[in-house]
Amino acid sequence: VSAAAGSAGSAGAQASVAAQLDGYLKSLVTYMRDSAKCVACLEEMVRNDAAEQDKINKEADVYRTIGGMASMTADLDRKAAQLTANMRANAENIAFLKSDMKGVVDSVAQLRTYLDDRCPTVTNDGLAKCMSALRMAASSVSRFDERFPVDNAMIGSLESTVSTLLDSAEPAKKVSTATW
Repeated sequence: VSAAAGSAGSAGAQASVAAQLDGYLKSLVTYMRDSAKCVACLEEMVRNDAAEQDKINKEADVYRTIGGMASMTADLDRKAAQLTANMRANAENIAFLKSDMKGVVDSVAQLRTYLDDRCPTVTNDGLAKCMSALRMAASSVSRFDERFPVDNAMIGSLESTVSTLLDSAEPAKKVSTATW
């Protein structure tokens, strides 16, 4: 949101801030939804790799028990090691995405505080809706905790809030509220 918030007393400045905030909130919804999808996909890949690795390890144990199958066992051990590396890399990607999401969540509260300080009196209906949506979004995403699985209900609540408050006057720009 630009420096227009600093002079948010004028109608033109408030309209400018409203337009920017509208775009920010819609981008926030898209970012959180898409990041949650990426995290879920990576978590699924880790689960699948772990299951495959378990299967391979059991098969390698059978070959070790039989004996004389060193090349087959070595091949299975290489496959298991590759799956371990994949799981480690995906776990690092999950941690990065959740950390990034946490940073974005923290910035929502900071932006809310900044705008509340800069716009104590709101005369523009669009800005009033945006600030209302920002307050609700800040409340909604405050539950985000990077140590736990992404709360899809929180993402849905954020999406619904932004869609309802910002798009009631502009149905052509409606943010999808489809579940995923």
